[in-house]
Amino acid sequence: MAIEREMTLNDYINVIKRRLPVVLSVFFVVLLLATAVALKLPSVYESTATILIESQQVQSDLTVTKEKYASDRFEQLKQVVLSNENLYKIADKYKLYGLDKKARPIADIATAARKNINASLLKAEADGWEGKPTFAVGISYNYYKPEETYNVTNDIVKLFLEEN
Repeated sequence: MAIEREMTLNDYINVIKRRLPVVLSVFFVVLLLATAVALKLPSVYESTATILIESQQVQSDLTVTKEKYASDRFEQLKQVVLSNENLYKIADKYKLYGLDKKARPIADIATAARKNINASLLKAEADGWEGKPTFAVGISYNYYKPEETYNVTNDIVKLFLEEN
């Protein structure tokens, strides 16, 4: 029967000293690989806007009704603003998604743009200003060129405002 001995702090230090070259070499290899991958990946920029939208209609006092109205109205706005035609016009305006090199179908461009756009209802406020239901919409756009990212987000925000 073997006698078990409790390890002391000195024993742990000796183990670390013995394995230090292996631990450091693995650490630096992983660090170099992570740095190489980070440098090879393209930069992606995100532009975000928040819009507060208020309705002209006065709703009932039921909170659920007002929140449903806000979400329904947002979905209607989103469908109109993020239509294939609108997204293609914006992409063509800034020559996004390879439109500067060759013509592509409208549906392909719109699908690619929708992947980079995030439009969501942030808050449905039942007690709006003067009894009017209000809600906030968050819009963000991701792309690898910062100038175009800002401009596209700005155009989408303008479309939301025009449609409302």
